[in-house]
Amino acid sequence: MNVANNFTEILARHFAARFARSGDLSRFRERAVYFWEAGIKELDKWETKGLTRPVALVLQNAWVASRLEDIETFPGIDAPAEEFGSSTPYLNGSNVIRRVAGDLYRALQNTSLQRELAWLRAKMR
Repeated sequence: MNVANNFTEILARHFAARFARSGDLSRFRERAVYFWEAGIKELDKWETKGLTRPVALVLQNAWVASRLEDIETFPGIDAPAEEFGSSTPYLNGSNVIRRVAGDLYRALQNTSLQRELAWLRAKMR
C-alpha cells in the first residue's frame, strides 16, 4: 500500500468513527494510528522524502493524526439523539424561497444603487 493510500485510510477511519458504535471507537482509532505510522515509516524510506510531494502529503494529512485521540470521545451511534445536535432541516420549495428571499433582503440592505451605477459607468469607459 502506498503512502497516499495510508493517509486516505486515516481520513476515512476518522470520518467513519463519527458514525460507529461506542464499542468500536477504539478499534477505529487503533487502525487509524496503524495507517499513520505505516505511512510515515514508508515515507521515511524514500530518498525524496524532503521534496514537495512527500512533504505536501504529510502537511495535508497531519491534522487528522493530531486528532486521533479525539475518536474515543465521539458519542457513538448508540448515544441519545440529542448528543448529535440538531438534525438537518428538511428543505422544500417554500423553505428554499424563504431562504433566498432572506439572503436577497440582507444583500439589498448593503447595496447602494448610486454606487452600483458609478461602478458601471467606470467600467464602461
